[in-house]
Amino acid sequence: MTTTTKTTDPAVSAAEQRLAELREQVAKTVDAIAAAERDLAPAAAALEAARAVYAVAGGELAAAQAPLGWRPPVEGEPWSTIPEGQRERARLSADEARAAFDQADLELGAALVAYNAANQRRGDLKAHGRYLEGQVEPAAAALELAQSRAAAGPGRDLLATIRRRLDPGGGD
Repeated sequence: MTTTTKTTDPAVSAAEQRLAELREQVAKTVDAIAAAERDLAPAAAALEAARAVYAVAGGELAAAQAPLGWRPPVEGEPWSTIPEGQRERARLSADEARAAFDQADLELGAALVAYNAANQRRGDLKAHGRYLEGQVEPAAAALELAQSRAAAGPGRDLLATIRRRLDPGGGD
């Protein structure tokens, strides 16, 4: 548990500043994750709508192409039992259904790209947030260490004492 004390010690000030910056970055990242999740909902709804349109267009295409399908000839029957005018209408209907299916396919692809982009952004932000959260604990520990060193004074700081003994002419 860290306590914030007003001190002029530069190590404590630097550690306090670093911890405050990290906590601010974590808060901003949490807000960005929430915004990305809000952006993901409409993309998911658009994707489901595009899938539904694609399924309907595929069914209509199959139904429109069914009369034009090939079947083995029966002895004595013509290759097609559909009258020529009806066959031409079926061909036009199949062409229209193919165009609608192709359009639905393009829209489904665009919806998938939009959803994947939104989902990737959310995932990137979550990973960055986990990274930042992992940096907070060491920064808090560094602050606590700096505060305890500052509170101990130069005579009780074991590390400073060892440094002075090793380098009596140099500084801290």
